[in-house]
Amino acid sequence: GCACNVAYKDPLLYCHCIATTETLDPNYTFRDALLKELLQQESLLPSIVEQDKGIECTDSTDERFCFQYKTVVNDKILSDVAVNTVKSTTYPELSVNRLYRWQLLLALLH
Repeated sequence: GCACNVAYKDPLLYCHCIATTETLDPNYTFRDALLKELLQQESLLPSIVEQDKGIECTDSTDERFCFQYKTVVNDKILSDVAVNTVKSTTYPELSVNRLYRWQLLLALLH
């Protein structure tokens, strides 16, 4: 049995036990924060309309989850978690960008 105690385990059927390791985030700190934030945004879906790109996610029968990259990247809490996660790397700024791209790609593929 799985002993993971992460907020996204049940809704995503995904946890640390089956997660792919990322060298920039070996303890899943940023991944946990990102998935928690995406689930929080998803819980608000009936009231979210993304008009900038013509993406509309107001239909309760629509199973897609829509979010904009800039919304996630501009989130102050996620930004702080990302910076703290990679602060000891050789190039922290580049590592933050790589961390966002890699983790968002994983979130989209799941």
